[in-house]
This record gives sequence, structure tokens and C-alpha cells, in this order.
Amino acid sequence: MAIEDNYVRKNLFDFQLSEVIEDDSRLKTALSKVQEARLLDLYSHASDAGNARSGSMIYNDLYNDYE
Repeated sequence: MAIEDNYVRKNLFDFQLSEVIEDDSRLKTALSKVQEARLLDLYSHASDAGNARSGSMIYNDLYNDYE
């Protein structure tokens, strides 16, 4: 009844998502072979030493060296 009388939209999702959500993505760059080797080396030494630093903290330290 309400749909037939156009009180309720027939398709609630009939809009572009870009009208609702802003695209804030940014281009990412891949690690070089040297960066990859350093990252893996840091991970292996951190786990061997029982280091409490998280993987993301180690990655940020390594990646920020090259930006």
C-alpha cells in the first residue's frame, strides 16, 4: 500500500555510493627487494628476542625510512 502510493521508496539503494561516501583512498607503493629483506629480517629478530613490538610498528619503522 505505502509503496503503491509512493510514500516509501521502492528501491532504497537507488543512489551512487560516491554521493554518500568520500573516496579518501591513496595510492600505495610496493616494497623494494631491499625493503622486503629488511622487513623479514626485522620480523625474524623481533620474534627470536621475544620483542613486544607489533608487526605494524616494525613495518612503519622500516617503511618510513624510505618515504
